[in-house]
Amino acid sequence: MMILYIAVTLAALVLFNVLAVRMVGEYLIEQQVSNGAEHAERMAVEATALLDSSDDEGLYKYILENSQSLGGRVLVVDRYGVVQADAFSMLNGMKMTHEEIVSVLTGSKSAASGLHLLYVDERKEPAYGPGVLERLRRLIDINPDARQWVLYSAAPIVSGGRIIGGLVLSASIQDAVDRIERLRFQFNFFTVLICFIMIILNYLLSGAIIRPVRELTRGILILGQGHFSHRVRVRGHSEFARMAETFNAMSERLESIDRMRTEFVSNASHELKTPLSTVKLLVQTLLSQRPFDPAMTGEFLGDIDSEVDRMTALVSDLLVLVRMDEKAALDFENVDLSMIVEDAAVSLEPIAGKNQLELEVRVEPELTVNGEGSALRQMVINLMDNAIKYTPPGGKVTVGAVRRGRDIVMRVRDTGIGIEEKDIPYIFDRFYRVDKARGRQTGGTGLGLSIVKGIIARHGGIIDVVSKPGQGTEMIVVLPGAQERLAGSARNITQM
Repeated sequence: MMILYIAVTLAALVLFNVLAVRMVGEYLIEQQVSNGAEHAERMAVEATALLDSSDDEGLYKYILENSQSLGGRVLVVDRYGVVQADAFSMLNGMKMTHEEIVSVLTGSKSAASGLHLLYVDERKEPAYGPGVLERLRRLIDINPDARQWVLYSAAPIVSGGRIIGGLVLSASIQDAVDRIERLRFQFNFFTVLICFIMIILNYLLSGAIIRPVRELTRGILILGQGHFSHRVRVRGHSEFARMAETFNAMSERLESIDRMRTEFVSNASHELKTPLSTVKLLVQTLLSQRPFDPAMTGEFLGDIDSEVDRMTALVSDLLVLVRMDEKAALDFENVDLSMIVEDAAVSLEPIAGKNQLELEVRVEPELTVNGEGSALRQMVINLMDNAIKYTPPGGKVTVGAVRRGRDIVMRVRDTGIGIEEKDIPYIFDRFYRVDKARGRQTGGTGLGLSIVKGIIARHGGIIDVVSKPGQGTEMIVVLPGAQERLAGSARNITQM
C-alpha cells in the first residue's frame, strides 16, 4: 500500500512538472511571438512608402536601424518573395519560400510567425526548411551550444489596398528557450530529490510500520499453536501499540481459560475418582465375603448408593456449568422471587430439622424478577443448602428478601463455621473448598457457589460475601427488578 501511495505521488509530481513547464514555456514564447508580430506589423506600415517608391537606400537604412534597435534581422521582399533589402546584405535578390512569407504574400494571413532551429554554421543564413525536421534534430542534438531557436515574424506591406510585398523580422528567442530549459531542469531535479526522499522515508516508515505487524502476525501464529503464554512487545502509543495491548490481553485471557480448563478437568477427574475408588473398594469387599453377611452387605450397599448419589450430583453440576460456559439462552419471564424462596425453604426444612437447625424465612411479597424460574430456584437452593451444611447443630439459618429501590436484595445468613478472609476471594472458583475434608463429608461437589455466581451474573446481578470465622456467613444477592430489566431492554431496542 505504501508503494502505491509513493507511485501515485510521484505520478502527480511528474504531471505537475510537465504541466508547469509547458504553461510557463507557452507564456514566454507567446510573449515573444506577440512582440515580434507587433514590431513586424509596425515596420511593415512604416516601410510601405519606401518600398512603393523604390527607395532602396532609404529602405535599407530603415531596416538596418530597426535591426540594431531590436537586436534581430529585418528583411523586405516584394510581392513575389524576392528580397529587396536585407539588414545583413546577404540575401538581396534571392527568393524566400518560407511558410510565414508565403502566407502573408498570398493574403491567407494578416500576420504570421514561426519558430525555427538554426545551427552555428547556419546562423548567418535564414532557415527555410520544414520545422518538424529541425525539431527532431533538436531532440537528438548532443551539442546544445551549437543550436539556436529563432522567431520569424512576417507582415504584409499593403499599398492602395493591394499587397506589394512583405516584411520579415528574424529574432533569436534562445534566451527564453534557455529559461524554459533551466526551469525544466529545476523541476526535474526537485522531482528526483523528492522521489529520493520519499523512498528513504518509505523505507524508514515501512520498517516502523511493518515491524509491529510482523510481530503481531508471528504472535498470532504462535498463539495458534497453543502457546498462550506468548506476548508481543508494546511500543509507543500508536494504533499498533493498542493492537499489541489487545493481543496481549487476549493471550492472557486464553491462557487463563486454558489453565482453568486444565484445572477443571483435573479437579473433575479427581472428584469422580474418589467415589469410584470407594465404590470399587466396597464392591470388592462384598465379593470377597464367604459367606455373605447380610448386615454388612446392606451397610455397604447403602454406602455405594450414597457414592452414586454424589457422582450423580457432581455430573449434574458439571452439566450446568457447561451450559453456562456455552452461554445457552435462558427463557426469561417475570418470576416471583418470593414464592421461589418460600418453596425452597419448604423443600429444605426437613434437612434443616434433621441437622437440628432453625430455618427462618422473611420475604416481602411479590418480589418480581425478570429471569428463568428454574435457574433462580437452583441459585436459592444452593445458597440455603450451603448454609445448612456448614452450620453446626443448634444453629440458625435466616433467609430474607426485600425491595431496595429498583433492586431486589436477598440475604442468606447462617451461624456456621464462617470463612477465613484469605479464602473469601476464591470461594466462587470451581472445586474450591475452604475445608476439603469437611466438604466431602457434607456431600458437596465444590461447584455450588460457582453455579450460583454464574446464574446471578446471567441475570444482571451481583453477589457479595460477609463472613468471619466462628461467627457465620452472610451471602448478599442483588438482582434488578423486573421493571428495571424490561426498561433496559426497551432502551437497547430503541438504540438498535
